[in-house]
Amino acid sequence: MLGATGALEVGLRAEARGLEGGPPGAPLVEPVPYQIEPSIGLAGQLDPRLSYSVALLPRLLLLAGPAGGGAVHTSSEYVFASAAVTWLAGDRTTLRLSGSGSRGTLAMSPLTQLTTSMAAAGVAAPADAGLLDPAAGVRTGEFSSAWLRAAFDWRVTPSLTLGAGADAGRSGGLGPVGLRLFPAVETLAADARAMLALTRRDGLGVQAGYTRTDLVHQGTVGILDVLVRWSRRLAPSLEGTLGAGGAATVQRSFAAAALPATRDLVARAEASITGTPQREGRGVGFRALLGYAPYVDQYAGEVLQRFT
Repeated sequence: MLGATGALEVGLRAEARGLEGGPPGAPLVEPVPYQIEPSIGLAGQLDPRLSYSVALLPRLLLLAGPAGGGAVHTSSEYVFASAAVTWLAGDRTTLRLSGSGSRGTLAMSPLTQLTTSMAAAGVAAPADAGLLDPAAGVRTGEFSSAWLRAAFDWRVTPSLTLGAGADAGRSGGLGPVGLRLFPAVETLAADARAMLALTRRDGLGVQAGYTRTDLVHQGTVGILDVLVRWSRRLAPSLEGTLGAGGAATVQRSFAAAALPATRDLVARAEASITGTPQREGRGVGFRALLGYAPYVDQYAGEVLQRFT
């Protein structure tokens, strides 16, 4: 085995979010419409077939005021960490195991979705429910999350690659106050994909996946989605992609266990442009992505469409 090598990486990610739809008559507000995330990481080789990466990402979250108005509140006490190991099992097969976790103090406003969803699920209001009143101001609580993913890619031919993966994760508050602000959520997911090189510049990909989300107070949500993606090499260091597809969603509420599940069909779309450094891995890389996809709001217990 050769000596381990590594290179330090720094980066900055910014994200803006928007919501569409929601329960009739319930004014929903995206709790975190903006997110700024600097990062520092280390990536390298343990041997010619085994590579690794670790990263630490402090997050700055900008929170909207009630009903989209009022002052914008800031919470920065939130840290995300990740690690991954990639193994070249053969000339055609790549295996990857990755994990991530986070912990910090988050602020949440408004909280009307949580109060409404708990009442709808038949959950008795806590004795200190007044502390969750949005009129009293922004509330903070401890939050944590953990996520694990295993995936592989198999190059069937020089132009065709198949892949699949499985995920498991859990997130939620810590302690009585944290759990009321951030209800526990458990997620299981699986996906499969195929990528075909049409020409030296063009590629076609198809991916399908299923995600099951269990919300402690509201119920369960399943999302089955399919996306067809076309990519084109615009320049030696620049690639653009366009994708379109759809998703089928199934919602089962704890409050209406005897009623049929709610089913819906929604659209999916995305566009991206990616720049990669070309000189011995040196330079500045970037990626800009605009996506439209279903999203599970863990506070309202509803599937919404979200721009990212």
